[in-house]
Amino acid sequence: EQIDGAYPWEGPIEVVRDHLLPHESGPPIQPGPANDLAVDGGLMGGPIASGGGGFEGIDQTRWTPPDLTIAVGPDHIVETVNSTMNFYDKAGNLEFSIVLDNTGDPGFFEEVGSGNFVVDPKVFYNHVHERFMIVAIEGRDPYLTIAISDDSNPHGIWYKYRVRAEIRVGDSTYWIDYPSFGYDADAMYTGGNLFRLTGGGPGTAGIVFRVFKMAAMLNGDPVEFNDFNYGDSFSAQAGHHYGNNPAGFYISVENGTTMRVYGITDPGGSPTLVTTTVSVPAFNPAVRFSAPNNGGSVDPLDGRLFQVHWRNGAMYTGHAINVGGVNKARWYEFDTGNWPDSGSVTLVQSGNVDAGDGIHTYFPALAENGAGAVGMVVAQSSADQFVSVQITGRKATDEPGTMGELTQLKIGDRSGNGRWGDYYDIAIDPVDDRTFWIVGQYQNAGGWATWIESFSLTSFAFVYPDGRPARIDPAGGTRMRVEVVSDKDAQPEPGTGMFHYFENGDWVEVAMEEVDDNIYDAVFPSVPCMDDLAYYISSETTEGQTFTDPPGAPDRTFTARALIGFEDFMADNFETDMGWSVVNEDVTDGEWERGVPFGGGDAAPDSDFDGSGQCFVTGNRLFQDLDGGPTRLVTPRIDLEGRITTISYARYFVSGSTDRFWVEVSNDDGNSWTMVEELEPDPDGWVEASFIPTDF
Repeated sequence: EQIDGAYPWEGPIEVVRDHLLPHESGPPIQPGPANDLAVDGGLMGGPIASGGGGFEGIDQTRWTPPDLTIAVGPDHIVETVNSTMNFYDKAGNLEFSIVLDNTGDPGFFEEVGSGNFVVDPKVFYNHVHERFMIVAIEGRDPYLTIAISDDSNPHGIWYKYRVRAEIRVGDSTYWIDYPSFGYDADAMYTGGNLFRLTGGGPGTAGIVFRVFKMAAMLNGDPVEFNDFNYGDSFSAQAGHHYGNNPAGFYISVENGTTMRVYGITDPGGSPTLVTTTVSVPAFNPAVRFSAPNNGGSVDPLDGRLFQVHWRNGAMYTGHAINVGGVNKARWYEFDTGNWPDSGSVTLVQSGNVDAGDGIHTYFPALAENGAGAVGMVVAQSSADQFVSVQITGRKATDEPGTMGELTQLKIGDRSGNGRWGDYYDIAIDPVDDRTFWIVGQYQNAGGWATWIESFSLTSFAFVYPDGRPARIDPAGGTRMRVEVVSDKDAQPEPGTGMFHYFENGDWVEVAMEEVDDNIYDAVFPSVPCMDDLAYYISSETTEGQTFTDPPGAPDRTFTARALIGFEDFMADNFETDMGWSVVNEDVTDGEWERGVPFGGGDAAPDSDFDGSGQCFVTGNRLFQDLDGGPTRLVTPRIDLEGRITTISYARYFVSGSTDRFWVEVSNDDGNSWTMVEELEPDPDGWVEASFIPTDF
């Protein structure tokens, strides 16, 4: 039961770098080979990230910058800075505070021999083994200090380790600075930049990857680790892994158009290091000490990458770049596929966080939750704005490279100067695998301060209990029932439901008929026969935010065709079993099944197409996808004799892998098949399609 309360610090503030062992700056990022890649998007639509009520974290300590990180368990939050650690409950009540070095009573790492300079701490919650884990360096006599809790409660036992933070390269010894920190089921991943300690070698020797076997650490037993030196890179970051990763991933900047990805194979057995590169849109790195903040100027660092998050093949990271003299946070999603076993790493999407002219954004940290949504925290400032903590996010079906508009959680009341960060941090609540928690920095009267808050990606579920009509009466009057359903963070404002349709080159906005609170009827206008009508729905929150269905409207819309004299002779919304069958070949997991979509990732819808509930879906479990195959979904036999028929359907194919999806039709009871369409992955999510069988 220890609360030191040793902050805000009232003595002289000391810069961490000034007390480290001798070291020089890392090599600057050089321009890379030209490519034609473009950044996909930016900020779009209204804010979709909604904070959950935050609280003050650790304020100014003896040291600057704070190097703030956060870990979230089932019931507790752990925050680390230079050189203090706090425990909170999720309501923000401080439960425990301790310094990390030997100046405490005692200090956290004092019992394993740490001195009075324990810095660069990082903390995470290992969701696989349900433990908190911490790493830090001792910057005067090079040691790496590590601690792992014995369960999900940080108030219990901690197993602590202290190992030399140095390696031999040639005839010289190098010490480890700026540690990375990641994990998966088999290993804890750390390492850092190498600076010469003794000998006549170069001043820097690239990076070292230090891989600790996890099994022994879970019991506090002696642990084995392996070091791998890579001499041509700097500031690699280790991944936090969700799912069955084929390797432990690190990533660093190679040059202004290239990232280098590293894989540690067999980390729990006989690990090896492999590397590859992946091209990205060209960038200029951020400029040191160049982010204005209403009278001050803080350091967005030098374009190095920050936190790395990996989930089911998708790897996210970000950094600060320079666009026309303004620092902009840029983020990336990569598909690691089966690499390093086979294939390659590819860029899926990238985006700049452009908050407006002259507004700087930096220190991005982002992660994907179990629903495939991505949350992000960034710093923001300008010539007339103090540094603030901002959040944003995106759903899996949003346009590539886009995030919602920024939402401010906390802003300072005075300017800061010099080193800042060196990073912000984001974590996912293991209770629901949906809620994001962040920690960011701002400035107050006591110096630097930190802010902790949870947030979710807010939106409405627009439900169509009778479905959306594929055909409407050309004379007008077709009605569509719309229910606007709130989530826990976004409450719809009754009476704000609007129906938008495109007519004569312009969008027409009509208030829907409200039959009950947030339940509406949209009435379609008259439309020339055989014409398609583009339309979308919108509604507002009680806070005045507007959401649309489909998201991104009016760039994305629904369509209905004006037809008369037609009838549906077969319609299936999959709420009952009408005789569909599944035929598998070499499928080991994830075959077609009828059910409510789980929504467990980018490739899985959050709901069925028409809002009725069920659909057929593959890989409808957490961390599950289709393995092997193909898996074929076959309709019951449809008798088209004597009919002029259109078959319409909705399909969803969002994939970052080599999966294939095709539609075929048979006219001989399945003995032979004709291709109707072979699909490319579509980030728009649900897509309506139709064909005339006699054309095939």
